[in-house]
Amino acid sequence: MMPIGALSSVPSALDDLSSPNPTSIVAGALIIVRPGASVFTPYALLPLAMAAVNSLYHILTRKIAGLEPPMTSLFYGALVGAVMFSPVVPFQFQAPETALHWLLLGMLGILATIGHLAL
Repeated sequence: MMPIGALSSVPSALDDLSSPNPTSIVAGALIIVRPGASVFTPYALLPLAMAAVNSLYHILTRKIAGLEPPMTSLFYGALVGAVMFSPVVPFQFQAPETALHWLLLGMLGILATIGHLAL
């Protein structure tokens, strides 16, 4: 779904093709989910919301790529994530219980940083 959303918003070699209607995208996703009284819940819309936000992130990253250095883009992404999740942290955070958990958490941060900087 993300490529369809991205293709409909970003100018490319496919400009002469008609872009998909967002309503048809949502309808197609709902057909795949097969909404019924027992299957369709508000949680079924979460993947749709994730795809829309992910598409928006990639489109904005592409638009800002020529204007700002990559570190600025990484900083803005981390800042938005930190601001959005800060209200949830006091209610959901559980501190790691053992030294191994702390080590794994630290390694996750180090490897994620290396992965972002390597791109």
